[in-house]
Amino acid sequence: DGTVLELYPCHAGQTPDPGLRLGFTVADLDKILSSFEPPIAPRQTQWGFNAIIRDPDGRTVVLTQE
Repeated sequence: DGTVLELYPCHAGQTPDPGLRLGFTVADLDKILSSFEPPIAPRQTQWGFNAIIRDPDGRTVVLTQE
């Protein structure tokens, strides 16, 4: 639909906003999580099957199975 989401890293010496939390719905959560080293185990929560990870700058990212 033409939507673009761009995430940029922090500049050297800057700290990301600690209140920022990103969430994405994905088609195959197990496949994505198996690419991490070490692999991350998803869990069932009241919001669905998901995993909480951190991006390289330390931001919280929630991945939820469709």
